[in-house]
Amino acid sequence: MNKICVLIDFTGVCEVAVEHTAVIARQTLAQVVLVHIAPESERANEKELKEKIRAYGHTLDAEGIPFLPKIGYGEFFSTIPNFITQIDANLVVVGTHGIRGIVENLYGQNILRLVNSMPVLTMVVQGHSEAPQEGYEHMLIPLIDEVHDLNEAKKLVDFSNIFDSKITLLNYIYEDDEDGLSTDHIDKIKKQFADLNKEITYDHEETSIYVHEYSRSIMQYASIEDAQLIVWVVPKNEDHKTFNEDDKENLILNRYGIPILYSP
Repeated sequence: MNKICVLIDFTGVCEVAVEHTAVIARQTLAQVVLVHIAPESERANEKELKEKIRAYGHTLDAEGIPFLPKIGYGEFFSTIPNFITQIDANLVVVGTHGIRGIVENLYGQNILRLVNSMPVLTMVVQGHSEAPQEGYEHMLIPLIDEVHDLNEAKKLVDFSNIFDSKITLLNYIYEDDEDGLSTDHIDKIKKQFADLNKEITYDHEETSIYVHEYSRSIMQYASIEDAQLIVWVVPKNEDHKTFNEDDKENLILNRYGIPILYSP
């Protein structure tokens, strides 16, 4: 991992995002870029904006982690994806706390819109999240829909190798499935990890097709098993709609303060 971007919107939650970034950067020696998206009308104030951005790097300064302030201009949601691509970042870190944030309210539908637009791995940290000083030693990958492969399996493995993290695959199976329980998709994912020389642990929970609160179950499992990071995997097949928008919002804004790693 060579470059990490942190989105800065001048709210307190950005400091939490920077703290999490420092945990990763000190292990990878990655360069950190503090990114702010401003309206075109602010171009004349670029020097002042950069000074304001630099103030959020005090945690990085204290640890000798190099960082740069960068400013993009334009409407936030239309500007940020291309700006991240131009920077050539490997990871984006963004903070949210469900009350205030980027573009006034970066929570709910706005945070979903943001992560869905990101071209790289994106970590969302909550304002009450505590950065694990020893790193993300346990990553949980819950599978709600029948995902047959992970789009960015290698990137997930590379991230886990930074901290020698344990990866747990949590599969939800339908207890009332009349056709029986298919595990073909799990075998394919296990093979993906095996081909990447990464050992994983596997667990499953039985559920009903009528359940609409998977996020609560995921968070309870993560808390009990001491997972420091939850990986949100998006299925390629858009027909899978079991994990609905409310579940996604609740997962991202979870009260346990467990960061979410979004895999595009």
